[in-house]
Amino acid sequence: RASLTSSAAHPVLDQKLLEGKQGEATAFPELFNRVVEKFGGHFEYVTVDAGMTSAANARVVREAGKHYLMALKENFHRLHDKAWVALAVKTASPSFSHAVCPTR
Repeated sequence: RASLTSSAAHPVLDQKLLEGKQGEATAFPELFNRVVEKFGGHFEYVTVDAGMTSAANARVVREAGKHYLMALKENFHRLHDKAWVALAVKTASPSFSHAVCPTR
């Protein structure tokens, strides 16, 4: 389901029924491209939960000229560790002093 999270109402813009063993991550490109086609001029940023976080999905978002914020859980061991290192370096800079790395 694609919803507009910047709105207090969070209206659903589009959705896709997953078939068989298809997961959210593999369904993302089709759904995202439909949302971009219909509403692409109205948003710049895309947020997704950890279930849709992948390099392929990040590439789809960037190829559409959009920016992303993807959740990253600790079970993505190497990537999670690299993100913490990168954010630690960035947060040392005054311009990134507002960065937060929440954990669950």
